[in-house]
Amino acid sequence: MNHLLLRLFACACVSVDEEYAERFLNFLLQNGIKSWGYNRAGGSFSFFVGVSSLALVRGEASRIGASVYEVVLHGLFPYCKQNRSRFGLLLGLLLSALLLYASSLVVWDVRISGNESLSFEEVRAELSAAGLDVGTHIGDFDRMRFSSELLSSSETLSFVGVNFHGTVAYVQVMERKTPEKEELPVGGANLIATADAVVESLAVVRGDPVVSRGDVVRAGDLLVSGVTEGAGGSHFVYAKGEILGRVAHEFTVVVPRMRRKTVESEEKIIGVSLNFFGKSINIYRDTGNLPTEYVTIYKETPMTAKGGVRLPFSLSVEYAILERCEDVPLSDADTVRYAEQAMKEKLGVAMQGKELLQKSVSGAFSSDSYTLTYRVITLENIARVSEFSIYGDS
Repeated sequence: MNHLLLRLFACACVSVDEEYAERFLNFLLQNGIKSWGYNRAGGSFSFFVGVSSLALVRGEASRIGASVYEVVLHGLFPYCKQNRSRFGLLLGLLLSALLLYASSLVVWDVRISGNESLSFEEVRAELSAAGLDVGTHIGDFDRMRFSSELLSSSETLSFVGVNFHGTVAYVQVMERKTPEKEELPVGGANLIATADAVVESLAVVRGDPVVSRGDVVRAGDLLVSGVTEGAGGSHFVYAKGEILGRVAHEFTVVVPRMRRKTVESEEKIIGVSLNFFGKSINIYRDTGNLPTEYVTIYKETPMTAKGGVRLPFSLSVEYAILERCEDVPLSDADTVRYAEQAMKEKLGVAMQGKELLQKSVSGAFSSDSYTLTYRVITLENIARVSEFSIYGDS
């Protein structure tokens, strides 16, 4: 980040004869001088350093007999120095800084989430009427009082939460909902088993159970019948209930002993921009002579004022990173660790809604892979609705 600040505020591009390139590179490295932007073209070698390091660079050039034939100053400070007679420009920069600081104390944007049937405009109108809108002073905003007053007067919201990140107000809302009456399905349905299991308990709401605790059932067996017998004969219902059973599962993960790894070998800055109130202002851009194997990543640094208040602008840097892929052999410990991680992710999905009763683990290495096996017994709802027609074929 130091060389980014130098690039923005005070740096210089130094050009020397190409024959002195290695000697200058070694000098910069040995003395810990921040430098970047190396370029060899037309018999010359150029590089960027901070203005404060120019004296050291000139001294080394004099010592080795090299000619520094061009120095070009860049950055805000050299620019202001060159234009110091322009009082209006300096005054404008000062006023801009004051404006940025003042703007960091008020809300510039309101972002709403959680609304379903209500539109963004409807929620925004309620928030504005309660005292939260663009221009609201952040330091004087009382969240608890705001939420209490808004919910007491709102007929549509049951919850509101406000968080500030810089000059943006993030509002989470929940709408009031009226309970819906349960509508019984029309027709008949049985409950059948989803897996081989031993029945542990039954909680039947509608229908006639045909199994008892301790019974062994197979996938597809009838558990609760939707045909019930009464004084008036048979009639049909939509069976409903929960049948818990003990079910055996087996999960397997196979991990290769070679792993594809991406190695980063070089990093180059190709762009710097200032994001100002959502607008991007390019400061530096250089995408020339990039090999095809480069990938681009972005890093954004938000700017903050005193007290940690986030200002409505940030500095973004675009890097081109050279990556290459290679196969790396894994140790036995790493192979087992990757297998356990993959198994954990697999079980996280497969075990939803199930209670683990028993587990056994086994693992085996082969010449090119490791196989991890989990055998578990779970307690789970094994009932699935199976509808049937209550009318005969015509």
